[in-house]
Amino acid sequence: MKVQTIDPNEFSHRINHSSIMISTQTLFEHLKKYGHHIHTLKLINIITDLTNVSNEFIKSVADCIPNLRNIDLYGTQIDDTGLHALISNCPKLEIIELSNLNISDEGAMAMGIFCTKLQKIDLAFTRISDKGIIFLSSNCHNLQNVCLSETGISDKGLKALSSGCPNLQTIYLNFNQITDIGLAELASHCPSLQTIYLSGTKVTDKGIKTLAAGCPNLENVYLSSTHITDKSLHAIAASCRLLRSLFIDYIEISDEGLIALADHSPMLEIVDLSSTSVTLEGVEDLINKCPLLKILYLCNSKIKEKEIKKLNAKWSRVNIYT
Repeated sequence: MKVQTIDPNEFSHRINHSSIMISTQTLFEHLKKYGHHIHTLKLINIITDLTNVSNEFIKSVADCIPNLRNIDLYGTQIDDTGLHALISNCPKLEIIELSNLNISDEGAMAMGIFCTKLQKIDLAFTRISDKGIIFLSSNCHNLQNVCLSETGISDKGLKALSSGCPNLQTIYLNFNQITDIGLAELASHCPSLQTIYLSGTKVTDKGIKTLAAGCPNLENVYLSSTHITDKSLHAIAASCRLLRSLFIDYIEISDEGLIALADHSPMLEIVDLSSTSVTLEGVEDLINKCPLLKILYLCNSKIKEKEIKKLNAKWSRVNIYT
């Protein structure tokens, strides 16, 4: 179809809602003509040859999409150079997803200059370190959703992020050098936090107790493969009454902590207890006292297969995965 025959409103709608699959060349032609109508670009959902999206491509179209608010560059070949070209032309950006890209502190600092309206950013598996996060958070105070899993961030960067972005609601910190010191900063500055990913970090019961007390609105907590114990579950149960999902697989917990959750977490919907020491008694208490529970993971647990079958027969409202 020739570019000049396309209705710009229809094209813009399809691009904004990721309901079209086109080549990089076709996108280039359309953005040159209709780019000012576009506010969302999720390239992985609309490009058939994603690896052709390079720095040069971004440079060639950046000045055509001044009203862009949301872009996902996952799977492209963009690095700091292409990112700079994009964001310097798109002052309205609120959401940027850059996971698995070759983005460094240079890119983060550029976003701190040009993207002060940012609300959500995904920097997982990038080369970002504390230096970039410190600069970014000192300028982007509206950030609410930040993904930093498997980056170079430590407590130093988390401290700056917490104090600079007090409206944080969701944060991903999986497999970083985060300790109880960083959690104390989150607890002090981000009372609206609802979702936190801490799998594979160095946090302990002390940090979780502080976090739970300072962030009582927590709904989703991911603590897989950490060094916490039943003490953390007592703290979460006592402070976080809105808890909906809890991932505590591959950690040293028992029925003691599970019963505390059961007694104080009526909103629980999803719990992962894989590779823990919980027993049938503790699981039944949890299911019985949490009427909204619908998904339960018990992979590699100590509960025998025949006991799992009994649970399935007795509690049909709960999907149990083993």
